[in-house]
Amino acid sequence: MAPEVVYMRYVRDNLIGSTSIGRALRDGFLTWYYWWSPPIAQYMSDKPVLQAVFRVLLAPVSVSVRIADATFHGVGGGSLGSLLGFTFAAVFSILSYIVVPSVLLVVAVRWIRRTLSDAVSSQSPA
Repeated sequence: MAPEVVYMRYVRDNLIGSTSIGRALRDGFLTWYYWWSPPIAQYMSDKPVLQAVFRVLLAPVSVSVRIADATFHGVGGGSLGSLLGFTFAAVFSILSYIVVPSVLLVVAVRWIRRTLSDAVSSQSPA
């Protein structure tokens, strides 16, 4: 296993999952995760280019795991550490994978529309 995976599992199981609330959060996450992840991993298993793309796309996951670790230890562990570590990592992941791409998409669509509109209006006879 890659060192990043070993570290992720350590944080997930030994830090976040070290309390009853953390185990409940972890188990709920794993139910969702293992619903879709194995089929994608199987599909990618013989596609090195796709594997390389996903390594880049999954970089924020490494950051979110470090956030969970730092938060857990920063508040002294326990149930509060599990809850806040999981929550902060989840918020960072939502920002990374949903909010930022959505905002960038909206900005790009507006820029394209404005550019096309300007191009059309500049070609119209005065």
